[in-house]
Amino acid sequence: MSSSDVAPRDVDDSLPEVVPTMKLRSLKNRAQFDRVFLEGTFAVKDALVCYCRRNNGAGTRIGISLSRRVGNAVQRNRLRRWIREIVREESVVLTPGWDVVFLVRAPGEMNFASLRKQVLYLLKNRRLLEDTG
Repeated sequence: MSSSDVAPRDVDDSLPEVVPTMKLRSLKNRAQFDRVFLEGTFAVKDALVCYCRRNNGAGTRIGISLSRRVGNAVQRNRLRRWIREIVREESVVLTPGWDVVFLVRAPGEMNFASLRKQVLYLLKNRRLLEDTG
């Protein structure tokens, strides 16, 4: 059977819709985290705490903090990736000019959907999401 004998398949060559996102900037060192903890405001939702503080820059920087009491390294890294992804998805409507730190308490069993609800609740509570409607 040669390649010319193969019937053409129905292939959808159209690309999926691309949602514009911004590259996330991160808080890098302890002094930056401490400044947010000391000078910022916070809100709590279940196993997640969101600290936020105005910065002098144009962009919003994100930091994620988890203690070793939160699962093992695999679970902690998964939670970090999930939070970064949730914030990245919302980066288009994220209010610029803020430093935001998410502090994860011992979450027990947490899935992506419940973490997403918590992150979005906290961002809206701190008025860090711009109104789109």
